[in-house]
Amino acid sequence: MRAIAAALLPFAVLALCSGAADATTGPLSVSGRHLIDPSGQPVFLNGEAAWSLAVAATDQDVEQYLQQRRSLGINALLINLIEHHFGGPRNRSGELPFVGKPFGQPNEAYFQHLDKVLSRATELGFIVLAFPAYLGYECGDEGWCAEVRATPAATLEAYGRFLGERYRSNPNLVWVHGGDADAKANAVERQVAAIAAGIRSAGARQLHTAHCARSSSARDCYDFLKPDFDAVYTKCDNVNGETHRAYTRTPVMPYVLIEAIYEREGADLHCLLAQFNATALGGGAGHFLGIYPLWMFSAGWQSYLRTPGILAIARSMAALRQAGIAQPSLVPQWTAAQAAQSGASRTRAPLVGQWARMPAANASVGYVGGLNVIGLPDAGRAAVCWFDVGDDAEPQAISGQTTAADRKYSPPRPGLWLYMHAPAGAFQCNAPERGTTAVPAVPAGPQ
Repeated sequence: MRAIAAALLPFAVLALCSGAADATTGPLSVSGRHLIDPSGQPVFLNGEAAWSLAVAATDQDVEQYLQQRRSLGINALLINLIEHHFGGPRNRSGELPFVGKPFGQPNEAYFQHLDKVLSRATELGFIVLAFPAYLGYECGDEGWCAEVRATPAATLEAYGRFLGERYRSNPNLVWVHGGDADAKANAVERQVAAIAAGIRSAGARQLHTAHCARSSSARDCYDFLKPDFDAVYTKCDNVNGETHRAYTRTPVMPYVLIEAIYEREGADLHCLLAQFNATALGGGAGHFLGIYPLWMFSAGWQSYLRTPGILAIARSMAALRQAGIAQPSLVPQWTAAQAAQSGASRTRAPLVGQWARMPAANASVGYVGGLNVIGLPDAGRAAVCWFDVGDDAEPQAISGQTTAADRKYSPPRPGLWLYMHAPAGAFQCNAPERGTTAVPAVPAGPQ
């Protein structure tokens, strides 16, 4: 984390429009590669890191942030329930989470404020991925690792039970263990397991996952917790390989990209879009953007509410929604080089990025950065719509055609583009309106 339009034909590209996100209602469940809502529909978590929201933000800040993010289609948040370093451990009212030693007696005044934050997020339709005890980058003093290591397992289990009893009726909560660290490598496996056991023992039926160190996932480091879905932590340099690995692992389970490189912490716009599209087009069940220093909610955080990254993802969401309406079952595709790009690989994110097939429609959708010739996969005379997701000043959708002879086409000009490719006449290619925001949904990954 931290270390520092409307369619007239099936494939019309949706003209962007303002509007709030559809409320997401839990509890979530798991089916194959999907996260499922109570109606049985797949859910894609279009999330953001809001790590210090519960401690550093005022009530007015919380309301402003939630309403603004809802308007941009964000439907999920990462939140620390207790914050060790960034804005914590005291909340804005000066209350500590515990009376006395950490993880001992909970401070009722502190948790009453947390109740309000979580309840309001749920009311507005956010899924909250909640960290009960964020360990900290490399188990350092940014998190609670030292205190967790020093606390008896019985005390930690009692803390988990307290949380489980208090929040078991919140349908939109998902529990995330660890936090920027491998519990086994840092000798806190038993303690982390105790917190999870306590939550479960209270009858809380929400899903559980975990957040490990970079270039790893919940399944790598937290298998002892039996996570309900995988959570990948990577960077744009090897995001295609890591999402490929998560998608192809057995047994099958959903995965989310819980963290990659944050905006204003080293990620340019191509990096941010490569990370998003590697997940949204790579069979993922969710993606979480991070924006520095917004996630700390320190003075001036409001200046970072409308950054290039979140607006580009909003434009991408609008285009992908239309593809999802036409055929929600995307089948992700990787080149051999992309599939091998994981772990210690440090190859720059390719300009030709992730793409996916929509078999029932003989169509495909993909992401490309720069000015590259694309070898489009589907035979026969076909139409291509290039949707400019990287240009806030002049967003546009540009149409073109390919033939069976070459099946190749270049983006109209340098930029960051989503393309949709289908038989000629299958869709209309509509330009978005200038300066608008996103329709919120993204298609779920394939079955």
